[in-house]
Amino acid sequence: MCTRPWPSPSTAVRPCTPYEKSMTPKTKAILINCSIVAALIYRYWTGSPLFILITVGIFLLVFANLLMMFAAKQQSKKIR
Repeated sequence: MCTRPWPSPSTAVRPCTPYEKSMTPKTKAILINCSIVAALIYRYWTGSPLFILITVGIFLLVFANLLMMFAAKQQSKKIR
């Protein structure tokens, strides 16, 4: 999150860096998990079998969270 104090007359105002504007990993995880669950609920309402949806849901949620975790680790290595 970009948190800059109010500028005083003696300080220059500089814009936030792109890294400060990016979403936190927790926010990304919540959005991705909610979108997967919403898609699965939609598929259930349109008549897909529940057992298949549960199986696919478990796989997708685990895979998406692991992929996010590895991507965050790679991103932290690039920043350092």
